Amino acid sequence: MNLIQNPSGKSLWITAFAVIVTLTALPDASWAAPPPHAPAHGWRQKHDPYYLGYTGKRWDKDYGIGAGRCDRSAVGVVVGGAIGAAVGSQIGSGSGRTIAILVGTVIGSVLGAELAQNMAAADQACLAHGLELGQAGRRINWDAPDTGLHYTLIPRDTYRNDRNCRNFTLITDGRFRSNRDGVGCRRPDGSWELRGI
Repeated sequence: MNLIQNPSGKSLWITAFAVIVTLTALPDASWAAPPPHAPAHGWRQKHDPYYLGYTGKRWDKDYGIGAGRCDRSAVGVVVGGAIGAAVGSQIGSGSGRTIAILVGTVIGSVLGAELAQNMAAADQACLAHGLELGQAGRRINWDAPDTGLHYTLIPRDTYRNDRNCRNFTLITDGRFRSNRDGVGCRRPDGSWELRGI
């Protein structure tokens, strides 16, 4: 029996039914949950809108850390210019106004005086949020056009002494070059402070 010549035949209906059953039985990748590092949009924004830091704190945004690039302009809007006086992680108000920040006065002794003088609040927050959310060994990059510097943060292994800490390398390129290893330790309020190694 030729199905093209006999479109009303029983064989055509059986074939069509078999095709429909086969197509509906195939898995639909659009229903799958995204990986933890994926940006919060679509499924994740509706069902799991938080980014989990390595110490268990949940954050509203990762500012591109999971993708390996800190969104410095978005971070700058959040932190403004008040990095030193801010209490860790609660800057501004409303949704999306939380970010890990650096606190303390030893930034220059760990990273070097010249670099510390050139690090804006947004650069410090990119460093802190990278320590909070970055995967060990994965580079996180950002540019600081106002100072002519390019930053590369490489978070490393984690450990616990009196606080949750992790080693890191911070590389700068541009107007001057620097390659510094350091230790960042997380305070209970979600802020980070640097320690010498």
